[in-house]
Amino acid sequence: MVIRNSFPTGLPTGLPVLDTRQALAGLIARDTQGRVRAGVLPVHLNALVTGRSTMAYSVADMTLVTSRVAGGSELWRVDGTEVVTTTAAPTANARLDVIYARARFSSSADTSNAPELGVAQGTVAPINSLVKPAIPPGAVELAMAQVSAGATSTQGTGVVITQSAPYTSTAGGVVIVRTAMELAAWSPPEGSLAYCIADTSTYRRASGVWNPVFHEREITITPHAYYNLHEGVYRASAYTDGPRVYLEGLVRNSIVLTVNAGARYALATIPAADAPARTLRFGTSSRETAFAMIEVTTTGEISYWLETGFTTASVGVFHISLSGISWRRKR
Repeated sequence: MVIRNSFPTGLPTGLPVLDTRQALAGLIARDTQGRVRAGVLPVHLNALVTGRSTMAYSVADMTLVTSRVAGGSELWRVDGTEVVTTTAAPTANARLDVIYARARFSSSADTSNAPELGVAQGTVAPINSLVKPAIPPGAVELAMAQVSAGATSTQGTGVVITQSAPYTSTAGGVVIVRTAMELAAWSPPEGSLAYCIADTSTYRRASGVWNPVFHEREITITPHAYYNLHEGVYRASAYTDGPRVYLEGLVRNSIVLTVNAGARYALATIPAADAPARTLRFGTSSRETAFAMIEVTTTGEISYWLETGFTTASVGVFHISLSGISWRRKR
C-alpha cells in the first residue's frame, strides 16, 4: 500500500505523473474491477469524426478521458476542430481506418509526451474480409471508416464513417452507451446508471443486471394516411407510466372510407421500442359497430377489424376508440 501525494500538492518539485493519474482516476466512472472507463465526456451526441474534401478526417472539439497505464487516467481536451490525415484509398478492394485519440508519456516508452490524434490503417482486402486494425495501447477509438478503392475524399460515397467513441462520465454519473450490447458489457458498481441511445432508455445496475428505469412520457402516434388523431376532449394519445404503455382517445377518418367486415386495416404506428414483446389484440368499439378489434405488433404497427362493414358519408365521421388498451413494454 502506498499513500499517494495529493492533487494539488505543495511539493516543490510538483506532483509525480503517477500520483496525478491515480488522483484523476478517482473522479471517473469505473467498473467493479476498478478499471477506468475511458472515453468522451459528452456535451452532445453529434458526430465526433466527419469527412473532408481530401483524404483526411475532421475531429470535433471534445473532452477525453484516456488511460495509458492501468489504474490511472488522463483528462484532456481537443480544443476546436482538428484535422487528421490518412493515406490515399487503395487501388482495389478496401481497407478500414480507425481514428483514435491517446495521451502519450515518455515514461511509458512513447516517442512524445504530447497527446495524439491518429489513424490506424487495416490491411487492404475485399469488403467482406476486412479486419479492423489495432490501435496503440491506451488509445480511445473515436470512429471507424471503410475506405473503398478509388475514393478521393473522405466525404464521398467511397468512404463510410461509423461513430464508435465510447462515452464516459464522472464517478456516480450516468454513462451513455450506444447499444444494448455495449450496455451488457459495462459492469460498474451496484446502483450505477446508464442511458442507452438505441432505445432511449435509462437503466440502473442491481444484482449484476441492468434494469430499466421508467418515467412517464408521451409516445408519438403516427396515423395512417387515411386517418387522423382526434383532438380536444377525445384527443388520441399514448404514454408510458412505469413499465406499461397506455393508449387513449379516438382516431377518425381523414377521407371517405369503405370498410369491409372482418378485413384488416392499418390505423397508425408507434415507435418499435415501445411496442409489446409479442403481437397483441384488444377488443374495442367504433361509432359504426358495437365490436371492433385492435392489433398492436412487435414493430409498433396498429391495425383494426370491424364486426360489420360500412361506407362513410364524409370525412371525420368514423371513430375508433383506443381507450383501455395497454401492455407491458419491451425490455
